[in-house]
Order: sequence, then C-alpha cells, then structure tokens
Amino acid sequence: MRPNSRICDTCEKEIIDDLCRLVILSDLDHNPRVLFFHFNSNCWNFENFVQKYSNFDVIKYAFDADEKIHNDPKLLNQLRSDLMLWL
Repeated sequence: MRPNSRICDTCEKEIIDDLCRLVILSDLDHNPRVLFFHFNSNCWNFENFVQKYSNFDVIKYAFDADEKIHNDPKLLNQLRSDLMLWL
C-alpha cells in the first residue's frame, strides 16, 4: 500500500482510480470520520450508506481527483456538468 492511500469503505481495497467519492461524517461526540468509495463501481450505494451510517451527520460530500484531472480543463468541465457525478 502506498503512503496516503485511499481505502474504499465498502470493499476495503485501495482506490487507485483517478476519481473517488469522499464523505466526511461526524459521530454523536462530533468526532470526524473520513470515508472513501470507488467512484465507478458498485461500492457506492446511497441507500446502503444511509442505513450503515444513520447515527452520523454528513459534514461534507466531495470528490477526490488525481492531479491530472485538475490540470485538464476539458475533463473538469465534463465532470462538473455530468449529472451522474452527483448521484
């Protein structure tokens, strides 16, 4: 495993894709918890997520993108306009 690697909360495998989902939660004691999920796979299921983390508050929902995505304006614009990105 690489330093600063992202591990998928569902399948528990390292995420080596260029893009992944990132969720920051807060527990009842307001302790933060950061979760990563594969972006293009069955690892992200909103209904399962809500059931599994029903006692947590969602602080932030975001996407973690590789540096090459940040440096490509066409790809960034495509991602921003892609409705499936937000589901």
